[in-house]
Amino acid sequence: SAVLTTSPPPAPNQTNYPERKDVRAVDVVCEIALMPVEEDGRGQVRVQGDNKFITKGFVWSVGLGLDDNSEDDAVYLRLNVRGEGLEPTVPDGSLYLNAKLTRDEKDGAIVLSDGLVTFKRPQKARFLFAVYDGLLAEFKVVGNVVMEPIPVLPE
Repeated sequence: SAVLTTSPPPAPNQTNYPERKDVRAVDVVCEIALMPVEEDGRGQVRVQGDNKFITKGFVWSVGLGLDDNSEDDAVYLRLNVRGEGLEPTVPDGSLYLNAKLTRDEKDGAIVLSDGLVTFKRPQKARFLFAVYDGLLAEFKVVGNVVMEPIPVLPE
């Protein structure tokens, strides 16, 4: 189960989102199932039930750091889903959810913490007087995610 909370934007002089200056935070609750990992180290994400904001799951993996280029030595659960209908708070498209993965010292239960919601914002690149779209991308943090393991759902 996951609760996505988009954060209110920072003060106007601290934001890269001038279009988000009057946006309020929203909470989206969804249940997702993480399917078994395949040979490439990733598994499919299945959105459970009918959710009008989180419409599709893509892939999940576990790795060091928030992404493959991170120098963080913590282990993270990383997954992405398709979000729709949350604009202007969050653009429609792929949302990337990351949560630190640890074990409770008392009972060994899985604990997911420090979750972030990001989206990929394509950047324009200039090369030899031409502009190219989509060659570069920047991940923008748009909120927090709280994930809690739940019992296995029936097929």
